[in-house]
This record gives sequence, structure tokens and C-alpha cells, in this order.
Amino acid sequence: MPLCWKYSIYIILLSTWLLYTLYAVKARLDVAHSLHLNKKTTNSVVADSIILVPNARDGNALTEYKDSLVVNFTLPRRLSAIADSQCPDGFWNDDELMWNNSKTNQSRITKFEQFVKAKEWNSKKLDDQPVFVTAASSNHFQEIMELFNNFNDLRQRFSRVWVLYFFNLGLSKKEEEEVRIMCNCSVRTFHFDQYPNHVKNLKGYAFKPLVIQIIARKHKFVVWMDSSTRFKKADINILLDEGKKRGVLVTQAGGTVARRTLPTMFQYFSTHPCRFRNLPELQSGFIILYLNPFVIHRIVWPWIRCALELGCMIPAVNPEIYLKCKTYGNVYGECHRFDQSALGILLYTSYGKHISEHTFHWNNNMYLSFINH
Repeated sequence: MPLCWKYSIYIILLSTWLLYTLYAVKARLDVAHSLHLNKKTTNSVVADSIILVPNARDGNALTEYKDSLVVNFTLPRRLSAIADSQCPDGFWNDDELMWNNSKTNQSRITKFEQFVKAKEWNSKKLDDQPVFVTAASSNHFQEIMELFNNFNDLRQRFSRVWVLYFFNLGLSKKEEEEVRIMCNCSVRTFHFDQYPNHVKNLKGYAFKPLVIQIIARKHKFVVWMDSSTRFKKADINILLDEGKKRGVLVTQAGGTVARRTLPTMFQYFSTHPCRFRNLPELQSGFIILYLNPFVIHRIVWPWIRCALELGCMIPAVNPEIYLKCKTYGNVYGECHRFDQSALGILLYTSYGKHISEHTFHWNNNMYLSFINH
């Protein structure tokens, strides 16, 4: 072996060892910093004192988030260790659940009211049959075509004429033509120009609650399904009836909400991430919504507002850097689930100990599964 190659190998090995050492030291410093913060804030009262600066490392959003109902704890740094000490146990009191009472949001969402408190939400909707909604861009074209085939088979098996709405998020003209031939659905274009500019970033998933709200204005019983949804052979009517009775029904996954949500989103909703440290994620890939007043006011409207406001669902910095999970271990905000993170916070703070009545396992069930999981 030439001498230069030997030196190259030695340099590569040495560089790898140095990078590993630096990463280990950084992880230990993060843990130490987290424990120091926990000790420091044991007896503190910090309502109205949290001011964050935009920072990709910490996942912070906008400096104007100054007000908070969070008491006795400072907001943890992103990637700081999740610890059980110095954190309240159990669920929270009703006076802490009133999202509409939060000073953090009320002065900030006036310009978005046209998307939220429109008269259609309060009109008497006579239809009581479920309508299904999905959306896709070109990178999920094959996936959505397979869903159409699966859904058409579902309708045929149960002799149902369920309405399906499909929203084009950026298909080519040829792809849209194929969708119209295949889907047996109402094809619509999602008009990104009607919404804030950050909604255009599809990897932030802000489009999802906004697509749902378009249909929810006209229909009371709405079922969202990602392009990865696949229905099994069991009678889906049983699941739909359960969702109608419960108001909301979603799938439950494995990772915790605190680990897979940026700390600043908890601040937006005036709660603390440590309360979600042991609560499993609630997925947004398949959602059954029966739009009674409670569901509209406590879940759907806040979800829409979060999608519309940069810094809540979509961070103020590039959201793509928060997509990767399972890298740093059990830390706050290891990654971010965008629409799913917001929905999980809203569902837990709305239903508390009764959350199990609104969930079923994402994979271990007889009704549906998700591909690429």
C-alpha cells in the first residue's frame, strides 16, 4: 500500500475519533445544563418572563412570544435531557386548558379570523354521512394512486357512495389527469397564494389543517387520510360510528410528544413540555372528526391558527432540519412533527385522562395500516 494511502487512512480514523469525542462531550454538557436548569427553577415563578431569540440550534421561534401561563418552570432548551424530577405529574386543571384565555395568542390572530370563525362553521349542517379528504404532491403521486385503488375497493365492498375530496398540492398536469380518471372523487387545487407564505413549505404540513377546514365548513363528519393510509378487510363502519360518537378519533404511536415537539410549540399553547414527557404521540395520518362545538372550538380552530402563524406549527427557521428523529436520545425536541405535534397537544389538553377513548393503535388494529412505517 502506498505511503500516502496509509496516512490518509490514519487521518480519517483520527478525524472520526475526534468527532465522536466532541459529540459525547456535547451530549454530557446538554444533560448537565438541563439538570442545572431544573435545580435553578425549582421555586421560580416565570409567568410573563419568557423571551426567546430565533436560533436553529434551540428551535426557538419569535421574540414576541413573551406571555405564558406556564408557572414554576422555564422553557427547556431543545436537546436538553428529559428528566422526571422537578416536573408536575398527571393532567392539569380546567383553568389551564382554556386555550382561548391565553394572552399569548389573542392579540396575534386577528388577521386570521377569516379562516377560522366564519359563519359556515356555525350553520346547521344537515348531512350526517362521512366525507373523506386527502391531498398529495408529485413526490407522493404513486402512493396516492394506490390509496385511490384501495378506497374504491373499500366503497365497493361495503356498497357505499362515500364522497372523496382530493386536493392537488402540486401535481403535474398529466398526473392530475390520471388522478381524475382513477379516483372517483372531487378534485380541487389548494390555493397556496391565499395563505401565509410559510404554508407553501410542504414539509411543514401546515396545509393539512387548512385543507380540512375547507371541507369542514360544509360537512359535519370529516375523515382525513394521508396518502399512506391503507384500509384492511374489517368493517370500517364500526370505526366511523365510534368516531362519530367520540367527536375525534386518531391513531396512537410510540414516541413521546415532548421528545418529538419543539419546546416553543408548547409555549405557544401555554403549557410545558415536561407534562408530555411520558405521553405517546397521537398521529395525524388518519383523523375522524365529528364537528360538534367542543371539537370546533377546542381542537380545530386552535389547530388552524397554529398552522397559519409562523413559529407555531412551522418553525421560523428551515423546518427540514427538524425532520430526523432517533438521533439524540431522550431529549426535548429531538425532532418536530409539525401538524401532528400541535394536534397531540390539543387533544391531550382537551381530553386529559379520557384520551384513550379517542385513540386506537396505529398498526395493531383491524381497520387500517400505513405504508412506509
